[in-house]
Amino acid sequence: MSKSEPLRFEEREIISRELSRNPDSSTRYIGKLLGRHHSTIAREIDRNGGAKEYRAIEAQRRADDNRPRPKERKLEAHLDCTTP
Repeated sequence: MSKSEPLRFEEREIISRELSRNPDSSTRYIGKLLGRHHSTIAREIDRNGGAKEYRAIEAQRRADDNRPRPKERKLEAHLDCTTP
């Protein structure tokens, strides 16, 4: 898994289950379960309400909403400007 790959819903679900089972679960433990760095897990939990409020569905919705918008390709954007 590449370092820049965003968390998948399944990974968020594991985070949510671990936190609901034990709100004091360490980010290092969850990170090892997922094969992710503990700081990635900590940031995910912090940006989605903390350990007691974290919910996978809501976290995934926020991630989808914050994903960059798709951009039009440069050649398609300037197709009418080309000369024959």
